[in-house]
Amino acid sequence: AYGWTFQHERALTEFDAILKRFPDDVATALERDGKEALWLGRLRRAKTTFEQLAELEPQNSEALFDLGQIAALGGRPSEAQALYRQLMFVAPGHRQAERALELSELSQRPLLTLGYDYIDQKGYNGSRSIRYGLATAEGRVRMSDDVSARVRHENVQFDFGRNHLLTNVETVGLRYSPNGYFHMDGFVSELHYNEIGRDRLNVGIGVSYEMPSGARVRVDFERKDLWENQTTV
Repeated sequence: AYGWTFQHERALTEFDAILKRFPDDVATALERDGKEALWLGRLRRAKTTFEQLAELEPQNSEALFDLGQIAALGGRPSEAQALYRQLMFVAPGHRQAERALELSELSQRPLLTLGYDYIDQKGYNGSRSIRYGLATAEGRVRMSDDVSARVRHENVQFDFGRNHLLTNVETVGLRYSPNGYFHMDGFVSELHYNEIGRDRLNVGIGVSYEMPSGARVRVDFERKDLWENQTTV
């Protein structure tokens, strides 16, 4: 109960009290270690522990639900949904599983977002540095648990006092994640400066890996044009 109200320290204290009375209770020890790893964000370690618990007790509702949560947090909604449905089969009426299943199904739907920002950035000693409006439209779609894609359009209107510059940016990005602890992201974007007829191609790739200890290593490379003022544009 303490875990549902985010009182994690009290929950771990309760687990420790039970294990002090019943030191040979393997299921409770696994649940305690899995919960701690999950609450600390160590998803790979938590998954391994809850898989051991589910193997020991195939109908353990805590193990099945938390494995579903780990899959959802790792960006694997289909895997999460299968676990939630398995839990609802062994524990009919499990409200948390029903709600989590609904949210996971929603996360798989294509998503379109629109936005507009107005930036008025001043330089040193109050002098004007840059002013521009940024309109964006981005669509995201998940093709599977392993692959998702995004397409983004940006329309930027720069204002340099009497001078104006319109820029369009088109971006396509892909994400590949064959499991919950390895992720690879990449993007390609093209910048077109209308008034000066100049084009720039931006590219980037990133790879991240979560080690069994919970530590995450990430390496990124990007080649991007950035605008700061009229001279650098």
